[in-house]
Amino acid sequence: MLDETKIKKLRTFALCSLLVCMSFAYSNKVSASTLSLRPSSGSFEFESTFDIVVILNTQGKTINAFEINMSFPPEKLQVVSPSTGKSIASLWVSPPKYNNQAGTIQLIGGIPDGINTTGGNIATISFRAKSIGSAAIAFSNGTKVLLHDGSGSDSLDQLNNAVLGLILPPPAGPIVTSETHPDQSKWYNLSSIILNWDSNAEGSEGYSYQIGDDPIDVPDDVSEGGKQKTIYKNLADGRHYFHIKNNREGVWGGTTHYIINIDSTPPAEFPVSVLPSKNTLSRSPIFEFKTTDNLSGVSHYEIKLVSIEKGEGKAQNGDQPFFIEASSPYVSPELEIGKYDIIVRAYDGAGNNREVVERITIHKKYTSLSPDGWIILGETRVMPWYVALLIIILFAVGLVFMSYKLRNRHKELDRHFEKKTVPQGLKKQLDDLKQYRKKYGSLAKVVVACFVCCNLFFAVNVQANESLKPPLITTVSRNISNDEIPYVGGKTEIVNTKVNIYIQCLQDASTFKVEITSDSNGDWFYRHVNFLTSGDYLVWAQTELGEELSPPSPQQQISVRKTALQFGASRISKEELFLGVMLMLAVLIVVILAYNIMHFVKIKKKKKLLEKEVREVENAVHRGFATLRRDIQTELNLIDKVKMSKTLSEEEKRIENRLNRDLQSIEREIGEEMSDVIRLEEIEKKD
Repeated sequence: MLDETKIKKLRTFALCSLLVCMSFAYSNKVSASTLSLRPSSGSFEFESTFDIVVILNTQGKTINAFEINMSFPPEKLQVVSPSTGKSIASLWVSPPKYNNQAGTIQLIGGIPDGINTTGGNIATISFRAKSIGSAAIAFSNGTKVLLHDGSGSDSLDQLNNAVLGLILPPPAGPIVTSETHPDQSKWYNLSSIILNWDSNAEGSEGYSYQIGDDPIDVPDDVSEGGKQKTIYKNLADGRHYFHIKNNREGVWGGTTHYIINIDSTPPAEFPVSVLPSKNTLSRSPIFEFKTTDNLSGVSHYEIKLVSIEKGEGKAQNGDQPFFIEASSPYVSPELEIGKYDIIVRAYDGAGNNREVVERITIHKKYTSLSPDGWIILGETRVMPWYVALLIIILFAVGLVFMSYKLRNRHKELDRHFEKKTVPQGLKKQLDDLKQYRKKYGSLAKVVVACFVCCNLFFAVNVQANESLKPPLITTVSRNISNDEIPYVGGKTEIVNTKVNIYIQCLQDASTFKVEITSDSNGDWFYRHVNFLTSGDYLVWAQTELGEELSPPSPQQQISVRKTALQFGASRISKEELFLGVMLMLAVLIVVILAYNIMHFVKIKKKKKLLEKEVREVENAVHRGFATLRRDIQTELNLIDKVKMSKTLSEEEKRIENRLNRDLQSIEREIGEEMSDVIRLEEIEKKD
């Protein structure tokens, strides 16, 4: 036998080996072992305690360590105690850990000598059922089984989880049924319930019953009478429990518990994303949608595409498909060019639905205008149309101003050629031109017109029979323009029955009626065949069965906006008007550019001629002044010679003074002319 010291050393060595193996970085995974939970399914009563066993099958391999992480719903299950008394593990790094608040369990252990097993018991975990419903116990991330191969390879290949049903105890008292909520496992959107019961025993003297939130509550011993039916109205959403027991020969019997699940709230609001975009060139856009429901959960989605344009190839009334079940992402069939409303309905487990409508436009042009007024380049929103229009208008105004300046410059050059002015005149004209540049043109004023609409309310009375329930309007195109087709849809309680749809114009009180038939599910849908004129409309519906009419449904309002322009039956959309204005501005800009280029070329030519003439004039003037200066200087030289031989007379002195003044004036004129020419050439080079 081994002494105590050797046993401790062996345990320490085994524990260290286990930790090394479990922390080893595995590069090669050998698929072999399977972890399972037993039982993997079954039903367990509320407040009962049951065991779940963790079973290991090594598939013929030898393992020596494991780490197991598990999760469970803490609101439905509670760990009472984990047991490792019959476990195949002989060493535990730490005692089994569990957290009833987080719903987690962790088991880390090892077998120093290894084990090869087909049904090894790792641990037995006792749970208590805290609530009613379905509960999943599953292996989570980090779970591994290590081979006894010296390198700690992970051999885990398969995980088998458990899904359990948590139920109420079987009836111990009267048998309870409900015509409004017949299935205890399903959710219903009715907030009022009808309950019936039968004691299945003779001599019942009365019943005691109550409804509440405790799954296994027991009614008091006060009889509610001998009736076998009760009604509860306007119960809150959630899970309720009905408890009843009967009194037989003065003795109260066992209690029956009955579950009532109520969910009258539709799923949460949700967006519908359109890929690549709501304004696209793609003929088969993709729709993504997702929502949640707190009680009964989301059951399924239904989708419908409605064309709101009139034209060849568009679906007409009577050819409209109803909603189809779909999942996200939904790839639409190939669509024609035009505008569509995508209608998505999300249904929860109780039958409530949330409807979302999204407008999409499929363009045939690379550049287009979106319904909300943005310029679309391919799939990208570039800028609002009014910003682009303002930029182009400002650009056109700038070109017009440039044309005005070029035209004035051209006229000035023409006047110069006509008058043959000397450089001093050209200088004055250049100075005038500088002053013109400091001036500003007046800005155009924008006049905005306001349009005020008056709404009139008018009600039409239709003979109705209160025995029929009115149809429900669930879908309506509330805000459209008068170049978009309106539609309305809903549901009736009676299938394959006639539905009368009334549309009334609030401006002139005119009303027209349309008859359609609901389908085998009670769904009905109407897409109008023509456009509506701009204004506000009321729409309502009535069910017709034989000669009987239901009361009118609640009225829904449709607002029809004006298109950009309308001439009789002809309509010009905002996109067409915008593109027309852009085209006219583009033509105007081209004309102005051509006009500016023509004047610019002419000005260039005339400037060259002007420079040539100016140089010729200046050269001629310079030569003339130089010749005159030479002659005057010759005269002055003669006078100087005379002064050396005799004294000049008064007349000769006056002539000398006059010649000196003229010579100075001529030199000054020549200097100014040369300065003007240099300055003129510099200004023209800058221009």
